[in-house]
Amino acid sequence: MDIRDLILNGNLALALPIALLAGLVAFASPCVLPLVPGYLAYVGGFAGSAEKSVRGARQRGRLLGGVALFVLGFSVVFITLNVVAAAAGALLLLRLEGADPTAALRTTIAELPEDLVVGLAECGLMGETRAYRLLAAVIEERFAAGGPRHAIAIALPFQRDELSIAAIAGGLLIDGIGDALYLPAAADPRRLAFTLLQAVKARITRADYVACPSCGRTQFDLMEVTAHIKDVTNHLDGVTIAIMGCIVNGPGEMADADFGYVGSGPGKIDLYRRKEKVRNGIPQAGARDELLRLIKDSGLWKEPGV
Repeated sequence: MDIRDLILNGNLALALPIALLAGLVAFASPCVLPLVPGYLAYVGGFAGSAEKSVRGARQRGRLLGGVALFVLGFSVVFITLNVVAAAAGALLLLRLEGADPTAALRTTIAELPEDLVVGLAECGLMGETRAYRLLAAVIEERFAAGGPRHAIAIALPFQRDELSIAAIAGGLLIDGIGDALYLPAAADPRRLAFTLLQAVKARITRADYVACPSCGRTQFDLMEVTAHIKDVTNHLDGVTIAIMGCIVNGPGEMADADFGYVGSGPGKIDLYRRKEKVRNGIPQAGARDELLRLIKDSGLWKEPGV
């Protein structure tokens, strides 16, 4: 029986001393111990001033009340942090070691609590991409046998290069592997994570654009028109706009977009809301304004800077 099972399910006479010892170790940690001298100095000074001014139960009561409130406030902070962390699910980073990493992963995953989010800290000679595919396969194998399916965090704790991170994490996300990203070594982990999720269409958090590659049927300058539309829409959240040069392939290629801007003839534009054509053959000179009006009518517009 390991320590966790002993504390949760074992003999209470053994579990309580272990919990007490854990509390003492936590007290001696760098997070708590440096606060003790200042606190003792504060309490000692308060007690000394109380002794010099008025000796009585009231002053001692105020001192004890202050101590109790200090302990309560300190406890509330740490209890709250633990509750939040437990509710969110803890992240456990594993190391791939040994001659048979598959067997080692199977053994380790089988012993983990259900609410843990699992990632890899060290991938050995396999490399991150192969290692995470192996981790996903082992988790799915256990799930198929009736076990829990652990969430996977694509953790790259030592990768600083954004191109390498994008190549590894992006490929895994496209394969459907990964429920979270953990990129602590990146210069701006949050921005990079949102950019990756946007690129693989896993989570759209800002305006996204789909454009055809252009051909002889294109009815307008695709690069110029795309830039023209981006100028007034790139502040929108989670909106996908398709800009298609012609009516032949445009509607099919933009089927997943929220709005479509399609060249239907020389100087003429059709506008779509998803797969439905809502404006037909409008002059290109006013087509951008009509697109903005369509976005506003759909309730997806917000003013820049809001």
